[in-house]
Amino acid sequence: MTEKQLDGIVWTTVKKAAHDNADTPTVLLLCSHSTDSIAAVSLLTKLLQDEGVPHKVVPVADYADLSRVYVRQIASANELRSIFLINCGGIIDLMGHFQATLDEEFSDGSGSDKAAPRRATELPHPECRWYILDSHRPYALENLYYDANEEEPPNVYVVHDGETHAELEDILAQLPILFDASDGEESEDEDEPERRQRPRVTLGEYHGMSPDSQRDRRRILKRLTRRYYAASWHGTAASLLCYSLVQALNKGSNELLWLAILGLTDQLVHERIEHEKYVEEAQLLQAEVGALNQDGATEERREVVPEEGGPSVSVRQHITSRMRLANVQELRLSLMRHWTVYEALHHSPYIASRLGLYQQAGRDKLDVFLARMGIPLEECQQEYNYMRKQYKADALYEKMLHYGNEFGLVNLTYPSFRSISGYGHTQIAAADLVSAVAAVLEHFDASTPDGAGAGAFAAAQSALTTGLRVGLETALREGAMKRGLDRAKELLRATVAVGHSVLTAKEYTNFGDFHSVVLKAGGDTAHFLHPLALTKLALFVADALREGTPSLRNGSAKPLLMSAPNPEESPPTYLIVAVLGSARCWRAGGKNSFGSAFARAAEKTNAHIAHDGFDSAVCKVAAADHERFHEHIVLELERTD
Repeated sequence: MTEKQLDGIVWTTVKKAAHDNADTPTVLLLCSHSTDSIAAVSLLTKLLQDEGVPHKVVPVADYADLSRVYVRQIASANELRSIFLINCGGIIDLMGHFQATLDEEFSDGSGSDKAAPRRATELPHPECRWYILDSHRPYALENLYYDANEEEPPNVYVVHDGETHAELEDILAQLPILFDASDGEESEDEDEPERRQRPRVTLGEYHGMSPDSQRDRRRILKRLTRRYYAASWHGTAASLLCYSLVQALNKGSNELLWLAILGLTDQLVHERIEHEKYVEEAQLLQAEVGALNQDGATEERREVVPEEGGPSVSVRQHITSRMRLANVQELRLSLMRHWTVYEALHHSPYIASRLGLYQQAGRDKLDVFLARMGIPLEECQQEYNYMRKQYKADALYEKMLHYGNEFGLVNLTYPSFRSISGYGHTQIAAADLVSAVAAVLEHFDASTPDGAGAGAFAAAQSALTTGLRVGLETALREGAMKRGLDRAKELLRATVAVGHSVLTAKEYTNFGDFHSVVLKAGGDTAHFLHPLALTKLALFVADALREGTPSLRNGSAKPLLMSAPNPEESPPTYLIVAVLGSARCWRAGGKNSFGSAFARAAEKTNAHIAHDGFDSAVCKVAAADHERFHEHIVLELERTD
């Protein structure tokens, strides 16, 4: 078993390898495109910089991108000793994926000058270690398997979050048995009735069995493995795993804690975490915020290195001149401080779905809600910063909570955090910054020298960290963070507009256990050709359908499958996402079975699909294959019920 915690021991290994090869960067950080990933890589980068360890960050958008980076920047870079994969690589056989890439390179002639194909397990250097920090689940078992009889230590380590999984534990205890299956062993009939058997046997007991009993044991394990792989879900945010290293090294600071907060909030905003688990994780971070931002503290001492060189000196810094964090109960009003309250109410998915703003009756209800709160319409239509004090901040919070229950707004707040600078006049909510960073990631700029993905990643990283570098007040006024917030507002407007159009025209199909929506080409659909944007639209429609259907309103969330056409791509494609709906109403612990349905449907229809990103519940399919691919997804899900 090759699970590890990201602790001081791992960090010491990374530093030692770097110091033994001080003339060249030995650390590579491969980072997927998400706010959590960027927060995690920013955490690791800060720790590496503090230790003087040379390193390089390379963004990877999907598996094809990962393969390209491996061939061009890793396989021959024998100076590398530590490679971190942030929210990528965990759910595939990593070495198997790279070996297939090398074999393809060799077979197409680009490796013909070599005596023999290269082995991925020996590249880029036999001493190189791969550390996977991936919140995607389920883990590929190949990444967790290590033959204890091998003389060399494993080269792939999965950084685990300490969570238990009964099926995985049973499988891990018997992995040598599972991988003992001979190449020619017949596959098990999936319809064969399951017999009651012991959940585990030791390797010694297995070797003492007859060949028939060994075969039965392997069949049991394969059945257990199929159940383990049947659905996808998310574990602990990668940034929280990185912050556990910060704590182990006793290097806590508001800047690093804020990055961990953003990673957790990313999971909340995109409904990748159960509500109860979010609250638990938030409470742990709230304790950290309290410890680093004690009430009554007016100044702190910081170590500063003089410009002319020499030893660092301790200086006093007034608390209002640095970044502070606050624990808050945040209203579910998207980007409230960055446009008008009226726009925030109209374009917040929570408010829009619960009041049914796609209907005139819902819009009338919103006007009554504002009247009950005693907030003049002209005040609501002012930019938040220019509203009179008696109508915003604590006053608005108290009024919304007081009157919200009358309008069915019973979960109007959630535990969250804000970053504050100065005397409290400049602040940003964690969810607002996550939305800004995600909006930048969704806005591909093909004119950038390194291509759309690299340009979007660099801009998103700038949006996330600008406030730490130049101060929050400057970041909100100009630069990447400001552009991200503007882009986020644009996407929210498009999300609500398209969502309302789908709901009003009833452009959805009820397949019993899930809804399906196929968007029409043209118009605002162009905003939703990125997985993050389409996911948020799907979540909005799923939540609105639940709230608008009396038989569903008090039950579990109903999954939704959404397809967006891209006729401009050559050949034309559909981007497909599958969501479970609001995490507050999840069933089955947030397990999403669409990913495995995608794989089976593609196999049975020979459809041309690709995973656009590292989430198994997101894929891209050729437009010519979309209709029959969609039909087989429905059949697959009906079959597994």
